[in-house]
Amino acid sequence: MSGVFFNVAGVDPNEGASVVFVWCRGKAAEDYALLGSSHVVGAVGSTLPPGIVSGQFSVTFLLPPGCSAEDIFVTDDKNGSEHLPGVSITPCLGAWPNQPGNGLTSDSPP
Repeated sequence: MSGVFFNVAGVDPNEGASVVFVWCRGKAAEDYALLGSSHVVGAVGSTLPPGIVSGQFSVTFLLPPGCSAEDIFVTDDKNGSEHLPGVSITPCLGAWPNQPGNGLTSDSPP
């Protein structure tokens, strides 16, 4: 399912967490590639709007060739060793605009 955008979302339960990292697991246990990263909400200590939880995150990324949704995991350490629990992994709807068959052309009206 490569060439499709995916989104990971969740809440980092670790106090003081500031960044999450999205990884694709390789064939070996220590073999993985970084797909994206993002700051978590509230890491700066600002007042949050109603319904937003400190530690909340959402990252959207393009799934590379050779990686499947089952291979995706999220950590809050740059070493990729502490997997975060309760992360939702969702494919995004639609296709990359340059792929044939998606109904979009460069001369389509906005």
